[in-house]
Amino acid sequence: MADTTYSVLSNDVRKFIAAEVLSVVARETRLVEFGQKAKLESAQGKTFYATRYNRVALPQSALSEGVSPTATAISISQINCVADQWGATVRLTDVAELTVAHPLLRQAIELMGMNAVETTDREVERVLAAGTTVYYGDLSVATRTLVTTSLLFVEAAHKKIVAALRQAGARGFSKPKEAFDDPILGDEFVCLVDPAIELDVTGFTGWKDANTYANAKRLWNGEAGTFSGVRFVRSNFLPILTSAAAVAATSPASPAGTFTTATYQVIVTAVNNETGVEEKIYQPDATVFTNLDSLAITAPATAGYTYNIYVGTAGGAATTAILASSGNAPSAAVVVLAPPVGTAAVPVALNAADSKLHRLYYIGKDAYTTVHLQNLQTYLTPLAESDSDPLIQRRTVGWKAMFKAIINNESYLARLECESAYDI
Repeated sequence: MADTTYSVLSNDVRKFIAAEVLSVVARETRLVEFGQKAKLESAQGKTFYATRYNRVALPQSALSEGVSPTATAISISQINCVADQWGATVRLTDVAELTVAHPLLRQAIELMGMNAVETTDREVERVLAAGTTVYYGDLSVATRTLVTTSLLFVEAAHKKIVAALRQAGARGFSKPKEAFDDPILGDEFVCLVDPAIELDVTGFTGWKDANTYANAKRLWNGEAGTFSGVRFVRSNFLPILTSAAAVAATSPASPAGTFTTATYQVIVTAVNNETGVEEKIYQPDATVFTNLDSLAITAPATAGYTYNIYVGTAGGAATTAILASSGNAPSAAVVVLAPPVGTAAVPVALNAADSKLHRLYYIGKDAYTTVHLQNLQTYLTPLAESDSDPLIQRRTVGWKAMFKAIINNESYLARLECESAYDI
């Protein structure tokens, strides 16, 4: 005799759906608040210009009696950036709003708000990641590829970077305004770190937790503490670059391509679908191709990513590799018929597979500016009929903004790329 089990009657069981939705993964966006703010007025184009009057050289000899000194010319330098427009939308149907268990419109509005803030922070980080004042590991190596897993964030490296910023004339944030303000808590740089690096720095001798001075000083959002002239602020939205084994390339007989006889280097990177950031860099794969050969690569199978393919001459990936194909789905078959042309933009490969590289940003006052041509605008289509939607079957929630970040002074900003003792 057969038993009547739950699985047999499961279609007749009502589903229980909790009244509250689960929380969305929280991303700590910090970069916008540490930059200068600038407004690019409408009808003035998309390019923002900032002018700096350069220092006048000090005189090198004393005046001669009765002789006027030679006049020194004043000079200026300019920097500029072009604002980009960003935006996103979600569209809801009336049936979806009527039938789902939770308030769909409210959820859409909250998600679009997060989307806007994170997009802005990501674009600021991309600009800062191109800064030229960069250090590696414990400062004993000069390139990313030499950062081994043993080159962790250490006190000596931190102090040398602080010294370099001070020597360059960089200023700290929040100088004391009153005589009774604790000068130790003012005029300090900010260092933006991810949670793993935060745990590294808390082990430094002399580290001071933020809760020990919270009553004496306004804290930055996410401020963890201070050490040797720097206030450390945590963000889990900073990209952590991870490395993986090389993706092999092949040279099929067809279709025929135009690669010349040479050794070409292939580098694959993975872009996180949620953030749009190139987070994973696969080790270079060098293969020899002959005339008329094409280049075939099968993208990695890991879901949640799209894959970019870079091709360059072997041994020169940092300067010659060029994007050949982008946005490829997991396991996609990619064929490159000719060496790509354009701007070399490949992220430099990490030292070895399975290594992780953390980026720390040391920020002085006025190090960079966030320029806004169009402030953040949010949109919600009204609940009313229109020519395109006569039966009010859809509603759209969205946002747009036009902005750009620009580095004001490379000497006021420093980036350290190193490993952490607290990687998972």
